[in-house]
Amino acid sequence: MHSSDRILNDLIATCRDSAEGFGKAAKGAHSDQLRQQLTDIERSRADFAVELTQVAKNLGFEPEMTGHAGEILHRGRVDLDTRIRPESDGHLIENAAAARKAR
Repeated sequence: MHSSDRILNDLIATCRDSAEGFGKAAKGAHSDQLRQQLTDIERSRADFAVELTQVAKNLGFEPEMTGHAGEILHRGRVDLDTRIRPESDGHLIENAAAARKAR
């Protein structure tokens, strides 16, 4: 795999992981306004992944269809966090920020 292919694949995986994270955060939001904002961001990240995938295919590169390998453990933690819903939207945002810094 060429360096540019790896970079493009990484960008696609990042967009997919980000879309999934924002979607899960939206499910934990208490206010309709925050839920809608998070859902909008989720959609935009998913759209970016689709656009980048098309660019890769146009360049003759077939990108991987999964997210980052390290995200498996993170997703498990997020799934657990989703089951234990934050008390408020403020806690949800704090938890998301802490998870982002941990990467």
